Amino acid sequence: MLNFSLTEEQKTLKETIRKFAEKEIRPIAKEVDNKPDPRTSFPRELVKKANKLGFGKLLIPAEYGGYGGSLLDYSILMEELAYGDAGIAMVFMGHNSLARIIAVLGDEEQKERWL
Repeated sequence: MLNFSLTEEQKTLKETIRKFAEKEIRPIAKEVDNKPDPRTSFPRELVKKANKLGFGKLLIPAEYGGYGGSLLDYSILMEELAYGDAGIAMVFMGHNSLARIIAVLGDEEQKERWL
């Protein structure tokens, strides 16, 4: 029988990201979304805070400084960030998706340089 329950680590991940989304993303989401110029609306400080929590390294293998998360972990990340704001979540979607491609298809030199 298949088990569709989250592991304890995944539950903790989900809770951590949800708290971040509630505290850091939701309060600024409308303001960010309503700015017409992406050069002034990109939430750089927010991204720095999220990256300190490892959100940008989730799919990077541990041997390259990441967390070696699974695609389910990534789905949890995206779902919870999108709870805060879908547009802001897309920043992390792009980063993690590209990192995953390099991790799977890149040669050793590319992995060392970009991951």
